[in-house]
Amino acid sequence: MRLNPFFYFVDGLRYTMLGISESNMIVGMMLTVGLILGLGYWVWYLFKIGYKIRE
Repeated sequence: MRLNPFFYFVDGLRYTMLGISESNMIVGMMLTVGLILGLGYWVWYLFKIGYKIRE
């Protein structure tokens, strides 16, 4: 449960709708922002180098 990003995404959505949270919101926000930044950088890098793009 600690490293499952889907749990934190769903828990954050549940908190916004119902005001009930099962986990620490700071950890969930840090994990979500970290994944967005990390995966966003990876996508940017792959576009920059043209990974598997045929000419």
